[in-house]
Amino acid sequence: MTDASSPSVSVSDTSGTAYQNSSTYLFVPGTLGSDASASSDDGSTPGAFFRLGSYSDMETGSQSNATNRGLFFPRNHVKDEAAKGSQSVGKGILLACNGRLLMRSSNETYLHSTGSINIDTENQLNVNADKAILINSSDTITIQNANTKSISIIAGEGQGNLTTKGLQATIEINGNEFKSTTQDSFSYYRCNVYTYKLGGMVDVTLGGKFSYWLGDALSITTSIDLTISLSIAMTLYIVKVDIGLIKVDFVRNKYEMKEGKFVAAKANFFIFGAKAETTVTKADETAVSNETKAVDSGDAGVQTWVKGVVSKVSGPDSEISEIKSNM
Repeated sequence: MTDASSPSVSVSDTSGTAYQNSSTYLFVPGTLGSDASASSDDGSTPGAFFRLGSYSDMETGSQSNATNRGLFFPRNHVKDEAAKGSQSVGKGILLACNGRLLMRSSNETYLHSTGSINIDTENQLNVNADKAILINSSDTITIQNANTKSISIIAGEGQGNLTTKGLQATIEINGNEFKSTTQDSFSYYRCNVYTYKLGGMVDVTLGGKFSYWLGDALSITTSIDLTISLSIAMTLYIVKVDIGLIKVDFVRNKYEMKEGKFVAAKANFFIFGAKAETTVTKADETAVSNETKAVDSGDAGVQTWVKGVVSKVSGPDSEISEIKSNM
């Protein structure tokens, strides 16, 4: 047992004398010497090291050698102490070994720290549990890996359910996105949905499609809107209003039913069902014209001129010009 702040003191008697030191440690050298003397053992590389209290002389001696320092301390601890500008003081427990570190408990295991906890491995990290795993935090949780590496979340080898619940969700994809769903997919929104796309969109549906709106629908296209239907295209509406400047239809046959009106553009004939046009009889009558000259006294004596009724009737293919009567 040694004191890092005083010359080494060996405890070899059993007189009951108490020694007060700032640290106590057990050290097993990484390599034993060729003889039985301890002086030939490797005093800088720990096979196993267990220290209680402050830094010991064994640790302070390793600070000058970066390789040996990495054998005693976790590398995140070295970074933190270097940022503080000192590695010469400390209090706690240090456990280091050049082999396996094994811990087992047959009951509950508790690990509590009032400061941060750092888990650092230079190889694979495995966490296995026979029952549920709960990760709970009062602050942000971040899962991050190196560039170009993948993160996979697998529920029951593809047979379990995956639930994501949150107030807001933001997904940023800097490359291609691919989604494959092999069973029915449902989306339920109780809010407005806004979608912004700065590129093109290709939608291929090999099955049926049904859309139902209870509210108004507005679609604005500032370029060409082309719809190709290889089968029957049918639109049912109550009121339809077309407003535009130019409309061009290119059809081979066109049939329209409007209030009993049948139009076949190809045959160039019109059939007006249940529609009759009649030109009523037109009659022009010139009222009775009487012309009477006053009594004219002369050699001719009294003369009276009476022009009778003049009637003109324009009927189908018949015309009576006039009926004149002179008296």
